[in-house]
Amino acid sequence: MFKKIGIVFLVLVIGFFVYFAIVFSGMDEEIDSIKITNVNLSEIEDGIYSGAAQAGLITVEVETEVKGNRINDIKLIKHDNWRGKPAESILSDIIEKQSLEVDTISNATASSNVILKAVENSLTN
Repeated sequence: MFKKIGIVFLVLVIGFFVYFAIVFSGMDEEIDSIKITNVNLSEIEDGIYSGAAQAGLITVEVETEVKGNRINDIKLIKHDNWRGKPAESILSDIIEKQSLEVDTISNATASSNVILKAVENSLTN
C-alpha cells in the first residue's frame, strides 16, 4: 500500500518538474524578444483603449485612458504572474513620465516588460 502511494507521489513530483521545465524553457527568449516602442501621444485621440500582452506564464490586460494627448489613467484589468506583482507600480511611472521609456522594476523585469507591451498595444492597436 505505501509502495503504491510512494510511486504515485513520485510520478506526480516528476510530472510537476517536467511541466515547469517545458513552460520555462522558452520563456526567457520570449521575454527578451519583447520590444517596447514609445507612442506619440499627440496622435492618439481621447478615449479608453484596451490592450494585452503575454509571455510565458505572464498575461497582462490594461485599459489606457487618454485625454488631451496625455495618458490620464491606466487600469490593470489582469496580471497573471509568478512573482511579478511589484511590476504593477510601473503604471504610475508611465503616467508620470507620459512615456513608455521608463525603468523596469527590479526583480520584476519580465512582468514590467509585459505590462509595458500591453500599454503600448492598447495605444497602437
